[in-house]
Amino acid sequence: SVGLPKWTSTQIRSQDVHTNGPVLDDILLSDPQ
Repeated sequence: SVGLPKWTSTQIRSQDVHTNGPVLDDILLSDPQ
């Protein structure tokens, strides 16, 4: 979570194709919902 910029939906979707593990974890942890 530390040092990661706020990603746009496009960047998140693009990154998700390569690795959806740590990326989604950071997103879920950063999202109060």
